Amino acid sequence: MKRLMLSLTILSLYLFGCTANEENVEPVEPVGESIESNLFSLTVTAPSSSVQAGEDFEVTGTLKYNGEKPIELGHAQPPILLSIDEQGGGQEDMIVETEMSPGEELVIKSTFNLTEQGTYSLRGATTTLTVDGEYIEGAGYEELMDEAPAKFHSHVKSVLAIEPVQITVE
Repeated sequence: MKRLMLSLTILSLYLFGCTANEENVEPVEPVGESIESNLFSLTVTAPSSSVQAGEDFEVTGTLKYNGEKPIELGHAQPPILLSIDEQGGGQEDMIVETEMSPGEELVIKSTFNLTEQGTYSLRGATTTLTVDGEYIEGAGYEELMDEAPAKFHSHVKSVLAIEPVQITVE
């Protein structure tokens, strides 16, 4: 009898404890942006639109090949650049070739830590991309065209760039 009462008590605590905790937890929705060109899509996501000052958070960039046959993708390393208001990694000037099959993805992850409260812009863009030696038709690069010298416009037109995602640091 004692064993039955103890089991019922533990079960009750477990059930009520879980219910109480679930009511107080607000789900965290990831935020991000995507853009597509004729052969590729670029998606950049962050865990939330709001982060705590001084805490690490990871941003993911995914480049997906939507074509129908295998290709040789030319790109700098890394192929996706992620930054938050000028904080972020650079790229190597050397072009590398990556074989890609239909539906294949290249995924890049970067960790950020913002220490001051405020609103920041998360940006993501590919490096200049070529398929089998030819520049691709990019998308979302219009803002970059204004900043680039005319001699680099053909390079910039082969970039995929998302609209900035706002991240609030509390």
